[in-house]
Amino acid sequence: MSLIENILKKVVLETASISGKAQLSPSVYKIQLKSERFKTADFEPGYFLRLGVGIDNDTLAMKDKVRSYSVWDIDKTKGTIDLAIATESRGIGAHWVMNCKVGETVYFKWKKGNFLLDQTAQIVI
Repeated sequence: MSLIENILKKVVLETASISGKAQLSPSVYKIQLKSERFKTADFEPGYFLRLGVGIDNDTLAMKDKVRSYSVWDIDKTKGTIDLAIATESRGIGAHWVMNCKVGETVYFKWKKGNFLLDQTAQIVI
């Protein structure tokens, strides 16, 4: 592992553990991550996670070691978030999600997205 990856893991990125994994369809997995940081996250719809899915793979270019995923659900009480990850691309993220295991540690960073809420929209219940 390179010096840059060590710095990423120890200084830049936060950690979570995989607390759940389910295959929803032949090409989509639901991954649940757990972290105390999710309990206090300043989360708004449109934020997403950058996951270091290839961070320990020395054969990958640096740009291929991190993938972005939208948050499907967040439970601040339990400190969990859910992600839906498609495997159609057969890329590094698809390979990671098919092979990851419950209990493994993942490295992440929150990113703000461009998703805008329409504050004037009518709420239908």
